[in-house]
Amino acid sequence: MKVLIIEDEKLAAARLKSILEKIDQEIEVIGEIDTVRESVDFLSKNQKIDLIFCDIHLADGISFEIFEQVEVTIPIIFVTAYDEYSIKAFKVNSIDYLLKPINEKAVAEALEKHQKISKPAVDVETLKNLENLISNSQRGEKRFLVKSGIKLVPKKESDLALIFVNNKISHLIDGNNQKVYLIEKTLEELINIELDPTLFFRINRKQIVGKEFIESIKPHYNQRLSLELKIPVDQELIVSREKVNEFKKWFIS
Repeated sequence: MKVLIIEDEKLAAARLKSILEKIDQEIEVIGEIDTVRESVDFLSKNQKIDLIFCDIHLADGISFEIFEQVEVTIPIIFVTAYDEYSIKAFKVNSIDYLLKPINEKAVAEALEKHQKISKPAVDVETLKNLENLISNSQRGEKRFLVKSGIKLVPKKESDLALIFVNNKISHLIDGNNQKVYLIEKTLEELINIELDPTLFFRINRKQIVGKEFIESIKPHYNQRLSLELKIPVDQELIVSREKVNEFKKWFIS
């Protein structure tokens, strides 16, 4: 089996290669690439590969940019330290999503899953059904129970202007009454499962913004972006550098 590794951390790539060779000596790692640009160039010329192991964050961008520039029908196993991209990963030819640090058991199970797939890519109909399931579960006027003192108060999804973490506790700001509430969900749960991804974006590790409440976007130092909401907030809203390209595409979509 021919395998391509797309990974910008040399130690991580070497460890993955070692695990693959230990699991199956017939696996041939035909290349190790660490940038979006090189990946696009390689895959535009060569797709005679059985499987791709791919990190999310690469030296020059997010790996999803690869699949926007070149059509890839090769099954992909994502290997990353970030769990917030799992839904997006399955909209390309992903068959598994492994979180770092990886181990031999997880890689072996992913390879076994690959072997059970009869087609070289996720079936189109299955993919559409998955997207519909995600859309149906996330769309609509969801309600969340939030804490206001000792009371539990319902809030609609469209009320949420900003969600942030402070002292390891999730808070949200209602964009209508501009009050702050506590919510017993993590940012990971909210952005990956609960919130409509077309309306909400996690701009950094500690903040999620609602698109409808963004007033303006300004350049910030170190190639980042600074956001201003339509309501006053007492904290900076900075889009982290690795999320800038994805944020711009999300905001205009």
